[in-house]
Amino acid sequence: MTTQPDPVHRLLDRLLRGVILPKEAEQLAELVRAQEAGHAGLMKATVDLINTIGRGRHTLATQVLGWAEPGEDYSLDQIVDHVVAENRADESTIRRLTAGQCTHTGTRPPRT
Repeated sequence: MTTQPDPVHRLLDRLLRGVILPKEAEQLAELVRAQEAGHAGLMKATVDLINTIGRGRHTLATQVLGWAEPGEDYSLDQIVDHVVAENRADESTIRRLTAGQCTHTGTRPPRT
């Protein structure tokens, strides 16, 4: 069983060999236009995705993390570094409290 080549490749091969028929040339042109339209749609979707990621990153930096410089472009590395540092500080506090270094429990000891 043999597989048929992609119509674009088959028609391009005929074009390059100089044996393409006018009807085939029209078919090739239609296929190329369809691929161009698909490429344009893909490029638009890519730009939209990049913009959405940028807005999300900015929202994360300004609202969630409390960084107050509106319009500032924070790199993803800066945001991750900030979150990691905050997490480490929280973990350090939890370890210190768990180890009994905090003696204040919020209740008074019984009077004797």
